[in-house]
Amino acid sequence: MKNGLYNFLLSLSLFLLLVALFLGWGVFRKDQLDDASQQLAITTLQIIFSAENAQFLVDNAHPDYLLEMSEESLNKYIASTRRILGPLNAITAIRGASGVSLNPFGRGSTSSNYEVDLAFADGQVTALVSMIYQQRKWQFTDFVLESELLVD
Repeated sequence: MKNGLYNFLLSLSLFLLLVALFLGWGVFRKDQLDDASQQLAITTLQIIFSAENAQFLVDNAHPDYLLEMSEESLNKYIASTRRILGPLNAITAIRGASGVSLNPFGRGSTSSNYEVDLAFADGQVTALVSMIYQQRKWQFTDFVLESELLVD
């Protein structure tokens, strides 16, 4: 009887340890992917508005997004924004997160959505950025700039 109780408690302890490790890895993975998606959004905005072209955005875009928005269209969009609002002074705020599962073995795609407030020399803009995590990298699926000063 004592051996049976000991084996049960040992098995239960090992099971709980495995569950804790599994969830711990999931939290670690979620934090890494959250940080990576947010950093890509910030870096992309800094690069495309300092270089005045969308090449970095294009390089990190999902193929389906590039079917909707050509590289030429994106370059015109960035150049037009810069022409109207002047140079980018600062990124003032970022809101949003990725929808990463705590299951580290999940096979589904993961997405992220951010609203990024940008201060340009002549006005404010909010960038709405959407990404998907596929093939071990974040890829842009949507990129929109909202401002009363920008006209479609």
